[in-house]
Amino acid sequence: MVSPLTGAAHGTARRLEREIASFARHLRAANLSPKTIGTYLESTGQFAQFVAATGRPATLDALRREDLEAFIEDLLGRHSPATARNRYAGLQTFFRWAIEEG
Repeated sequence: MVSPLTGAAHGTARRLEREIASFARHLRAANLSPKTIGTYLESTGQFAQFVAATGRPATLDALRREDLEAFIEDLLGRHSPATARNRYAGLQTFFRWAIEEG
């Protein structure tokens, strides 16, 4: 079965999806604006797609700085610096949350 979030087969990408789903619940519970939530989830969803497409680890404990840098580098090759900065900010919020969650 293919995941609607990443377009990848269930397995390794599914673990990251669960974390993103939990993050989404956290954002809604924090009563953030729908636009902010959408921006953060777009960032994390695109990152999950990139991770799946490039065969990178799809668990938070296995991801490294290089994986995020490769994602931003890929974005800069296809989008404006402002878009890459926006995605980085969304992922920064996601990883901060993940660290707080343990």
